[in-house]
Amino acid sequence: MSNLSWLNPTPHAIAVYASQPPSPVAPQHSLPSGRYSLLGPDLHRQDRTSFAWRTHPGTGSTPHLNGELFKLTFGLDLATIPFNGTAQLITSVISGDTPIAFTSLPSAMPLIRDGKLRALVVLSRMRVESLPDVPGTEETGIAGLEGDTVSGIVAPAGTPQPIIARLNAEIKKAAATPDVSAKLAALGFGAVASDPDEFGARILVEITKWAKVINEAKIKID
Repeated sequence: MSNLSWLNPTPHAIAVYASQPPSPVAPQHSLPSGRYSLLGPDLHRQDRTSFAWRTHPGTGSTPHLNGELFKLTFGLDLATIPFNGTAQLITSVISGDTPIAFTSLPSAMPLIRDGKLRALVVLSRMRVESLPDVPGTEETGIAGLEGDTVSGIVAPAGTPQPIIARLNAEIKKAAATPDVSAKLAALGFGAVASDPDEFGARILVEITKWAKVINEAKIKID
């Protein structure tokens, strides 16, 4: 295939039931144990805590891998509870059965706006336009835990370079259109386009990062 551009990275977040009391965000210089305060008292319990993630598109989806990366980074014993959709996930989080939800922002945005969910941190380095009051990973001291869903546009292998260049230019133009970027931001998406080489480099980075998580977490396809 010929890479054209990455497009509209989907930010993800760690969220809890909105009525759960706010907990302090750990400063960057904290010891790792201090960073657990990001998720409140549940992670300080001695018993096994669980986190929620959407199964769509299934095992190995971004919410799943984000949760596994979080577990591996801090050595946490968290039970993974899969759900078939956002409605079941939210019901479980609100009931307290699964205190932590790893979810994409487009899925969670309506529930955050309705006051049913509270986003604790966006799993991107910086804050995102759609949730300006929610910190990113860098300022909360958990840099390295970024986990966007990367989407992109490709063409058949062997596509002539002039055609790739023309298509890339049109994609960038569309992504920069104010109406398009505003609508995507309202849904929780980022309106970003890239050069073909940047897209190819990003693919390699993502493969390396998540292959390590999959191997260390021993994730298997059922």
